[in-house]
Amino acid sequence: MIKNVYIAVILSFLITGLGNVYNGLIKRGIAEFIISLILGLLAAYVHWIIGLIGLGFAIYVLFDTYECTKAINEGKKYRYSWKNLNLNNILILYF
Repeated sequence: MIKNVYIAVILSFLITGLGNVYNGLIKRGIAEFIISLILGLLAAYVHWIIGLIGLGFAIYVLFDTYECTKAINEGKKYRYSWKNLNLNNILILYF
């Protein structure tokens, strides 16, 4: 089934990991949500710098959701690669 990239990314923007749940990657989405929840709590109660790490993680989750949705639509199994992470792919998410 074809998944809408924009819906997946918007869902992950609203609630971290929800886009991957939409894609059928339930364990991945739940793991992303739990990690972001832990980072948010640590930022609130330990140190604000952890909030920056959480922001970086949230940006990564948007990128990950985008790449996973593309792979699902192409019938491929998505495997993370640092080669995929470049400025052009990240900017596509915001413009």
